[in-house]
Amino acid sequence: KAGPVAPIREAGFVEKMRTTYTSPQAAFQGMDRSADGALSFDEFVSGTKGFGQPLTDTQAMYAFKGFDANDDHSISKPEFFGALNLGGFFQTEADIKAANPTHEFDCNLGKDQWEMEWSAKKKGWCCQTAHIGCGEGEAHHRGRAQPAAEPSGALSVMGLVRRMGNRIASPMNAFKVLDEDGDGYITLEELRHDRGIIDPPLSA
Repeated sequence: KAGPVAPIREAGFVEKMRTTYTSPQAAFQGMDRSADGALSFDEFVSGTKGFGQPLTDTQAMYAFKGFDANDDHSISKPEFFGALNLGGFFQTEADIKAANPTHEFDCNLGKDQWEMEWSAKKKGWCCQTAHIGCGEGEAHHRGRAQPAAEPSGALSVMGLVRRMGNRIASPMNAFKVLDEDGDGYITLEELRHDRGIIDPPLSA
């Protein structure tokens, strides 16, 4: 005999959450009115009542218990993001820890410059959880439009960054390497003396 039907499942919670918030990070921050890094029962219920498609009292209580893995009557960031990463409520503490949800990022912050400005951890997190910040292969796999081909003889900023690849830790690091005289500017001559960080090298 089938057991009782759950008032709401994790997928349904996410669907309702997205009627108000663009990401889990934004939702947690919006509901955490005390800004203490955890959601009390009152904060969670009040927050879910504010969704564009609000939860019922029964759904809110069930979801709260589903997130609260250690039953301490509050939802920590690891519990919240861990359950969402794992795709279900009522995860064990061990499962939450194994999911390692320790790199929570706001995937909408700076997304226009994700390729140049984001760390590898943020790219990986946001690609997995929000389908933002994926590399070209992942973007193609997810059906996202590819950037237009560069005109012959031209090089865009993104093209230059791609040529630098893994040879640089960050755009700022690349700038410091290219700025040989340390005057805060990169001349054409300095760009041609790229010290091997641009592959293939720039042509004259």
